[in-house]
Amino acid sequence: MAEMLKITAAWSGFVGSPGYSNFYFNGPGDGFWSTDNSDACADKVEAFFSGVAGLLPPAVRVSVKGEAEIVDPVDGRLIGFHSTGSRGTVMGSAQASGYSAASGVVVTWRTNGVVANRRARGRTFLVPAANTAYDLDGTLQSNTVNTLQTAANALLAPFTEISLGVWARPHEARVNKAGTVIPARTGSWHAVTSASIPDKTAVLRSRRD
Repeated sequence: MAEMLKITAAWSGFVGSPGYSNFYFNGPGDGFWSTDNSDACADKVEAFFSGVAGLLPPAVRVSVKGEAEIVDPVDGRLIGFHSTGSRGTVMGSAQASGYSAASGVVVTWRTNGVVANRRARGRTFLVPAANTAYDLDGTLQSNTVNTLQTAANALLAPFTEISLGVWARPHEARVNKAGTVIPARTGSWHAVTSASIPDKTAVLRSRRD
């Protein structure tokens, strides 16, 4: 399985920060990644957050890191780095400043891959979201869904042989709380085929997705 590129965006400026959003890209084969195409992936991630800035409170700051990591998807081994240059900060631009620090919206990334008898999928949380993102019944405003869907579609669109994907991480054999043995699993990367936006509030329990 070809080496993948990891782009990380750091969240700051609110209670519970910092937080991190990770995005995984893949190309046609090993040795593909260069400074130029790594920079192009970082540009796409930055454009995604710029596209949804109006859903984020003014206090929120999102910064794409200036260094991309090359990772072996099978074992998670770090192979190398590429600079993605000096990058700016996307600032939340919602018209209202009120928000809940633990809740927001989420993008679900769907693939055709199967891992442990389930379809592989990923999620990107945008937490916190401004109170203007929500409708009176606690669901999302239609404009919120449309804005996020447009940004997600642009991010997953393949370009120059590069695709956004979901990384199913490797893990060693373990026993869960019910006493069931979970067998060891190698990691795998799966190309995103579509994105959807659930019309409901998302609650984030971890800031490292």
